[in-house]
Amino acid sequence: MKKNFTSPPSSPKCSLIEHVRKCVEKKLSANEIPVRFTIIESGSSGYSCELGLVVADEKELPRRPRSIFEVRPRAWESGDSFCAAMIIPTGVDCEVGGDAGDAGPAAHLLASCCDRLILHPNVVNASDINELPENSLYVEGSVLSKIMMGTAGVLPVRSNRILLIIDDHKDKNITDSYINTFSAARATWGMRGAGVVALNPTFYSRLEIAPSGRASGRIENFGRILQALEKHRGEYDAVAIASVMDSEEGKGLIKKYYETEMLNPWGGSKPC
Repeated sequence: MKKNFTSPPSSPKCSLIEHVRKCVEKKLSANEIPVRFTIIESGSSGYSCELGLVVADEKELPRRPRSIFEVRPRAWESGDSFCAAMIIPTGVDCEVGGDAGDAGPAAHLLASCCDRLILHPNVVNASDINELPENSLYVEGSVLSKIMMGTAGVLPVRSNRILLIIDDHKDKNITDSYINTFSAARATWGMRGAGVVALNPTFYSRLEIAPSGRASGRIENFGRILQALEKHRGEYDAVAIASVMDSEEGKGLIKKYYETEMLNPWGGSKPC
C-alpha cells in the first residue's frame, strides 16, 4: 500500500529525519507500518512524499520491525580498512544503473580504490548480468539504508543459507522454473539451500507506476511471507522470493515499455 502527502517545511530546531518521522506518524493507522519513504520534490512550501506501507494485524505480524526513521550514530570508528558504498536509487530513471548491468564498470572502478565496497541490486544486478567485484558486499536496498543510519552492520561470510519462498502457482511449469533456478544456483555456486516454501494461499505481486512517475509495486497477502519467515527463523541467513508480477494495465504495460522510452516498471531504468 502507498500513501502520498505533503509535509510542511522542517524547523531549524528539528532534524529533517525527525521532522518527516513525526509527519509520517500522523498519517498512520494502528495496523500500518512504513517500509519505504521517498521525498520526490522539495521547495519552500514543504516536501512531496511517497510512503510505502505494510498493512497487517498482530496475527500476521509476528514481531514489529524497527522504525525506518531510527538513526543510531556509531560511537567509534574503525580505521582497519577503507569501506565505501555505491548507491544508485531504484525506480527514478538514473542515467547509470539498473540497465543490463551498465553500472558494473563504475562499480569495479570504485572497488579498485577501496578495501571493501558495499553494493545493492540496482548497481550490479540487471537482466541476467551480475558482475560483483571480488571485494564487494552485496546487500538489499533497505539493509543499505539501515547501514547508513547505523542500525545494521555487515560482515563477510563464506556462504549464507538461503531460503526460497515462492507462490504455489496454478501453472506447475512456473513453480518448477523457480525450483530449477534455485537448484542451478546451488549446483554452480555451491550455495547452501535452507529449503523451499511454497505458499498456498499465495501472495500476489503487482507492478505500478506511482503518481510521481516512479516505478513501484504492491504485494497482497504479505503477512503470509512474514509468517513463513517466522516459522523457519534460525534456519536461514538470507531469503529469496519469487513470484509472478502482474500490472493494472496487463500486457499493455509490457508492450508499452518495449516500444517507448517509458520507465522500466521492473527496475526503474530505460529500455536497452
